[in-house]
Amino acid sequence: MEDVTGAQLIAEALKAQNVEYMFGIVGVPVIEVAMAAQASGINPGACLVVSGPGLIHALGGMANANMNCWPVIVIGGSSDQNQETTGAFQEFPQVEACRLYSKFSARSSSLDMISSVVEKAARTSMYGRPGAVYVDISGDMVNTKLDRSRAREVPCSPPHPVSMADHMAITEALAVLKGAKQPLLIIGKVYVKVNVKVDLCAEEMGNNVQPAAALLWDIITIVKLLLEYVHKDGWRYPADTEWWTTLKEKMVAMTKVTKALALQSTTPMNYYQVFHHISQLLPHDCVIVSEGANTMDIGRTMLNNYLPRHRQGMPPHTEIKGQIRQVSCAFALKTSRNELGSVDSSA
Repeated sequence: MEDVTGAQLIAEALKAQNVEYMFGIVGVPVIEVAMAAQASGINPGACLVVSGPGLIHALGGMANANMNCWPVIVIGGSSDQNQETTGAFQEFPQVEACRLYSKFSARSSSLDMISSVVEKAARTSMYGRPGAVYVDISGDMVNTKLDRSRAREVPCSPPHPVSMADHMAITEALAVLKGAKQPLLIIGKVYVKVNVKVDLCAEEMGNNVQPAAALLWDIITIVKLLLEYVHKDGWRYPADTEWWTTLKEKMVAMTKVTKALALQSTTPMNYYQVFHHISQLLPHDCVIVSEGANTMDIGRTMLNNYLPRHRQGMPPHTEIKGQIRQVSCAFALKTSRNELGSVDSSA
């Protein structure tokens, strides 16, 4: 039978889990893993890091991904197993360190278990609340060979199961929304009083504030169901309410203030002047990525996105400077469209 290396088994296991892209600055001991990934058809672009300092530099990104519910698989090379505790080259307790910043962190105990560990990592990164996972590969496993017949073949994990909100909770949520005098939709973390909360994680319900209705469900599914209920009874929020009138008046007033600031002729230019000129050049399908207090707050009123999933602000847990590059690359990779990144350091 044909022999395969640990590097090949990792690449094939990733391919079996429908991983299409891999990015990272590679070196010893994971060079062969990157080469095997290319040979398997995985494009440069999971995240592959070298041992020691390479993995340490990835911890910040893992923390960002884990806190902001972004699924990502990080694969790190490490020192040989027979050199542990001997001061080996770039030796570091990588599996233990990653447990603080990920949903799952493990090293395969043998070559034939690699595909199982990778499948569990991929599944864990997407199931429930998405997040970061870490798979460790020791240097001696990368080039060690195994008879292919002894390697486990693990199929791709099925799509993540969808939680089902209780029917009574949905009915209660609709009643709350219909009765709201000042309805407001907030997507993301909430630190103020809310009436209806949707989340995949039951432990998040009641954090900071207690919602009037809690829906444990996938947001896409719950929105579709709520719309079906609303369309069925023909309900619409009245257009002549005091709340809606007040919002329209504030929109008009804000537009006037923004326009006056944008047309000022000052040196140096203010944010409004800069964004005014940029907005004239943006294509309709532009992806807008903003980071920093002023670029996000002012940019929301001046840099319009016309399509869904085409705007990304700084998440609640992120580094001030690195996030703009990460998100810009992700959007460019997934959409192949124009993207705009704006950064400030006022925070």
